[in-house]
Amino acid sequence: MGGLDSIVFAGGVGEHDAPGRAEILADLQDLGISISSSLNEAKASGVRRISASESKTTVFVVPAQEDLMIAMHVDQMARSGT
Repeated sequence: MGGLDSIVFAGGVGEHDAPGRAEILADLQDLGISISSSLNEAKASGVRRISASESKTTVFVVPAQEDLMIAMHVDQMARSGT
């Protein structure tokens, strides 16, 4: 496949745990994967890139709508009688 294009962090912990993201990626620098500390720790919302400019792989934080997905599944189950 030619390598790894992107790493995506999503969901509650993936979106809100900057130290966790840094720890997960810390040992991957030998593979050319690195994040920008300032981008990683920024309190921004929406889809955002946190990889350093020299990173061979782009790293993103993507908001997940877990509550919406749970509500949709509950609604589907209620309508089907399950």
